[in-house]
Amino acid sequence: MEFLIAIGTKVVSKVAELLSTPITTAFGYMFQYDKNISNLKDEHEKLKVKKNGVKDRVEADERNGREIADNVKQWLSKVDEINEEVDAIRKEESNKTKTCLGGWCPNLKSWFPMGRKVAKKTNDIVKLNREIKHEVMSYHPAPFH
Repeated sequence: MEFLIAIGTKVVSKVAELLSTPITTAFGYMFQYDKNISNLKDEHEKLKVKKNGVKDRVEADERNGREIADNVKQWLSKVDEINEEVDAIRKEESNKTKTCLGGWCPNLKSWFPMGRKVAKKTNDIVKLNREIKHEVMSYHPAPFH
């Protein structure tokens, strides 16, 4: 009998261990909603500043007759896509009802999917910010013979 109890305890503890991370993450989407929105805004602002710096450097290189590296063009394109997505999220977020029962409780039903979307987009922005640190922005075109 003790053997069955030991096996049952191990199985239950393993299931609880496997479920704890997804459950904690789901609750984080809902209960850290304002923090996640703030993080999205902060990371998006950092990305916009970095994009402006890269864009200025690209424009200067183009004026000097240099070719812009493909990875830089792709990065700028990804940033434009992210900007559109973040603008859509922020618009959707401002239109969402944040409370229910006349403001007496948070509207967790709308917070969960939006919180998940915000967290994912924040992670995408952080990755994009890390992607282009000390990249070669441009190169001299090959001479014509």
